[in-house]
Amino acid sequence: MVDEKTANPVRVLVVEDDQAAMEVFADMLDALGATVASAGSVAQARSLLETFRPTLVITDIYMPGANGLVMRAEVRQWNAACPVVALTGADDAALTPDAGFFAVLRKPVSMATLEALLRAVA
Repeated sequence: MVDEKTANPVRVLVVEDDQAAMEVFADMLDALGATVASAGSVAQARSLLETFRPTLVITDIYMPGANGLVMRAEVRQWNAACPVVALTGADDAALTPDAGFFAVLRKPVSMATLEALLRAVA
């Protein structure tokens, strides 16, 4: 997916502790034209904020150690304009868009849902 304003691909950082799920999301986003970087934890993702400079962060909520709420807070400190999307397999009613996330994606996520998300961000 290309940002029509700048003609650059949307740069997506995927933070997901499940390696298989992380690879699937990265492949799906890549197929949609996004430039993707992946991290298996918040700790791994921290350095990617500066080196990769994402325009969108998709983070799993429930991870060992620091969770997706911590990731959201760190992204806000890094760049408050960068949208953060919650990714969860849980049916957690507390994760609504007004909880500070740009959107909440429920696993499994379809290609159509990811495409709509990328269009909304671009």
